[in-house]
Amino acid sequence: MAITFVNQQESYYSFPSDPITISVNTGSRTNGLLVVGISGQVADLASLAFSATYNSISMTGSTIRTNATSVAYAKQFVVPIGTGGTHDLVIDQTGGNTIYTMNVVISWYDGGKQTAPFDQDQGNSGATDPSVDITPTEAKELITSVYFSESNSELSVGSGESPINSASDGPNSYGGSYAIQTSAATQTIDFTGTDSQWVMSVISSKAATTESASISPSFSESPSSSGSPSFSESASASPSAPPLISGSACWGHVTGVLESNVRTFASNWSGTGTIENTNDTERLVLNSTEYMESEVVITSTLTVTLLQNNYNPGDTITLQYRHGATEAACLAASWNTYSAPFDSLGYVQVRVESTL
Repeated sequence: MAITFVNQQESYYSFPSDPITISVNTGSRTNGLLVVGISGQVADLASLAFSATYNSISMTGSTIRTNATSVAYAKQFVVPIGTGGTHDLVIDQTGGNTIYTMNVVISWYDGGKQTAPFDQDQGNSGATDPSVDITPTEAKELITSVYFSESNSELSVGSGESPINSASDGPNSYGGSYAIQTSAATQTIDFTGTDSQWVMSVISSKAATTESASISPSFSESPSSSGSPSFSESASASPSAPPLISGSACWGHVTGVLESNVRTFASNWSGTGTIENTNDTERLVLNSTEYMESEVVITSTLTVTLLQNNYNPGDTITLQYRHGATEAACLAASWNTYSAPFDSLGYVQVRVESTL
């Protein structure tokens, strides 16, 4: 799922009280991500420190960037917000300093990684035009910036970026931008205008581009309500093919498994996705439109329950199954979306498909 910009809001403060509380309504989001940038001037840089929470959840903060000449600062915070909503953003100046000015730039996005999205952290200061290079580690990352400048005219955003906001309080200007990459590469984040003292923070945040799942189907031992007899392995199977497994099965985990068959994804699942790691950390990775299908399992005519572990909490997959009275019939059957235990006809195959 690619990251997309949704909206922004801005608040400006002169000699603000501490802490600052701002209500932020991000609406209904899909893998929502909230980015907050603050910049301004203070009485003293020595004890300067900030923290932030959103919906009472601590936000991950960047390194605070400073300019000693203008006694100015710039910093950003990031937090996954899932499905969004209306919550309070609380910014706390924890160093006991006096804040002269603070411009708060708040932006939110769909498609952000929901576990540890914060990636790269860069920044700089100077006396000409703001410019900072950053190199994300993954494709499709979001790059955001926030700056302070002593220019009394608002600065213009550089090539390859989109403005989040731009403002001036008369003697100084403030602003921020974002860019969404296709592939991971070094990108220059810059602004142009009147040469003046400046400071800027630039960070990157990861996209929810992968889905990782460990599928652990288990088959109950209660007879199915259909009362049909058990079926043996299909006689039409190729003699060179490996024999089918019978009974309950778990793929992608080893330790503490209760199922009768402990199986790997490797060699036993196939499709357009990929398989990573081994043993207890083995997993399926699905990008947009990708899928993986299991080997066929002989269940007999029992009630079947499918269980799954989903290791990227913000993402979802479609869990499907098909079944038949023989292996061939199972492979020819249509896929069903799994929502509750079902009565197997004797042979079952499982499929997972990305919803990104």
